[in-house]
Amino acid sequence: MGVVLSNRTDSHSSQILKAATGAFYTLQGASRCDDGVQSEAMTRIYKQAVQPVLLYGMNCVFQNKKSIQSLDTAQGNFVKAAIGISKSCRTTPLLDGLEIHNLSCPASEAE
Repeated sequence: MGVVLSNRTDSHSSQILKAATGAFYTLQGASRCDDGVQSEAMTRIYKQAVQPVLLYGMNCVFQNKKSIQSLDTAQGNFVKAAIGISKSCRTTPLLDGLEIHNLSCPASEAE
């Protein structure tokens, strides 16, 4: 991985999204909720293996609103898929309940 520096503001976020998707689907094959893994365990796995990939370089590279929103959307979809619920469920209450911070709001501000 690495930080992508270019004139396009979305190039870094698209690379991060590809890396996070790869990390998520690699781990999803190893453990799924419908195979008996509890949602708390999947949340912990997500927080430790996928979320750091999404956060990589966020403080170093300028991110416009559209890029951050696409990463937030991806995070919501990853969490929903990890715990086995529909994509159409509301994301904000779910992330709040699982204590997963939005990417647009750093953890220090959320607490």
